[in-house]
Amino acid sequence: MKIVSVDIETTGTDPSRHEAWEIAVVPLEGIQGRRPEKRCYQIPVTLVGSQYEALKVGDFYGRYTWPRPDAAHRIWDSGTTTQESLDGAFAWIFRELKDAQLLGCSVHFDAAFISELFRRHGFPAMPWHHRHLDLGSFAGGAWGAKHALSSKAMADRYPNEDAHNALADAEWNVEVYRQITGTA
Repeated sequence: MKIVSVDIETTGTDPSRHEAWEIAVVPLEGIQGRRPEKRCYQIPVTLVGSQYEALKVGDFYGRYTWPRPDAAHRIWDSGTTTQESLDGAFAWIFRELKDAQLLGCSVHFDAAFISELFRRHGFPAMPWHHRHLDLGSFAGGAWGAKHALSSKAMADRYPNEDAHNALADAEWNVEVYRQITGTA
């Protein structure tokens, strides 16, 4: 089964009222020996009912690039910025997550927001495998803790210099997973 690291930045903590404004998808393996294609999208949001603390955590006002009406998303891939349509972006995310096992810190939180994004844009809500790999639980067990570890506790062992940047967090998830499993 393919494993895909996901991370999002949101306008709040409730997927029924708030929106994901950034989503990163980083597959652990590429197809037929190729490097995995990773992408990070910034999604147009309204900010209606947003929570100041949530916007502050992800540095929304410092990092968000307000999309033009004809360019719904910005994609970062290996340092190159290109534009893609809303339909194209969601179709790619859907294909990458279909039947995958999701990996992440608080991955159930991310999955709830991604599911709501899919539902709002006419895609089936949960194309992924029903069992997620919550990195905090996985690391806690692997490192002998009696409980799941917070992202801060994991970052103490494997620093994440760009925390709360969806792409950096998704890549960090992969690095921590590889360190734990010895597949680095």
